[in-house]
Amino acid sequence: MRRSFFVILAIAVLLPLHADSYRDALSRYLKNGETTASMQQYEQQLNNLLQQAFPEKTDQVMQVLSRYASSQMMDDLTDIYEPAFRKHVSEEELQQLADIYSNPRFKDLQGKMQNALVGLEQSAEYKDFAESISTAISDIVNGFKPKAIKAKGVTKEYEETFKNYYKASKTGEIINQTFAGIAGPMTMQLRASGVANAEQVVAKLMNYISENIPTVLMQIFHKDVSLSDLQMLIDASYSPAYQHSMDAVAETVANPIVLGAQLINKMSAWVDINAPVYSKSFKSIAKGVNAAADPYTGEVYMACDKQPEFPGGTQMMYQYIAQNVVYPEEAAQQGAQGKAIVQVVVNKDGSLSNIEVIRSSGDMALDAEAKRVVGSMPKWTPGVLQDEIVRCKYTIPVNFRLTEPEPEKK
Repeated sequence: MRRSFFVILAIAVLLPLHADSYRDALSRYLKNGETTASMQQYEQQLNNLLQQAFPEKTDQVMQVLSRYASSQMMDDLTDIYEPAFRKHVSEEELQQLADIYSNPRFKDLQGKMQNALVGLEQSAEYKDFAESISTAISDIVNGFKPKAIKAKGVTKEYEETFKNYYKASKTGEIINQTFAGIAGPMTMQLRASGVANAEQVVAKLMNYISENIPTVLMQIFHKDVSLSDLQMLIDASYSPAYQHSMDAVAETVANPIVLGAQLINKMSAWVDINAPVYSKSFKSIAKGVNAAADPYTGEVYMACDKQPEFPGGTQMMYQYIAQNVVYPEEAAQQGAQGKAIVQVVVNKDGSLSNIEVIRSSGDMALDAEAKRVVGSMPKWTPGVLQDEIVRCKYTIPVNFRLTEPEPEKK
């Protein structure tokens, strides 16, 4: 779970851009960043998959993978990313980002940050954080509030500047989106382990992770990234071009299973021509990956003959939300209230994906909690159109109201 989270974080936060004609622009965008961080992650994921599939022919298959990665993978990734980029990012914006990322200092800085993320799981800070998560689960189950991670050796000015970068770069939004997708499976795992109130435990754990991840990343980055470096990143991140590019990246990597299926299908097609001796085996692998991705692929409908349904119906859905929503402490202290409208795609297997707030409550913490609680829901009954199970969009309102304290009895 943690590995997939940081893989997605590395992909989504730090991909740089370049531009010329649109496709060339996108290709340069991927080449500038993917080769140092995310490309290595993609290649490693393919490596792990192929080692499992070919345990007796590892060396030969790795040679095939190496040839593919050096000759064709970038073009294939460009194909995969292109639809979302054409939807969100104009060619003029690509040129603006090209000017930013062609700056040698910026390239050097991006490399430092990417290397920090790639080596994150081996860092002492990350290992401490992993241990703190285990402790936090125990504390939450036993009714205690987990201890927050404190920054060490970081000035107050650096801490405040990093918070601004964290917000401007949409890192927090990406983290919340990622954990909204894994809250459900984690809840089911805790239920199976006999943990009472698993939904509440996961909600509090997600809040703990969301609140403490910035400190962990700051501890990693401050070793190599100066205060002036952070300010340069903030200035770049607040540009509309950058914000739009992050929307495109988030849309592309929203479901790692689908992304993996797209890439393995393209590699299989390349193998047919360039390494045909492995063609049959690669088709078999692609078939298995496609089967895993099938519930999340295919056309998404706005309405169905029979709409998707939460187990037990709409009233049970509202009851689930009321019982499992956890009011963010900071929002409560500030008196924040409102209604977040969350849109989801109910997949063919009843799982929820593409969870996004389409109308804000007016408070980012409330919006994040709305996404989390919806993401923690059990599988639904999928929608049906013309007697066929299909993927269908569904909107869910999540209300946040602070209750007035009862007057003291005299």
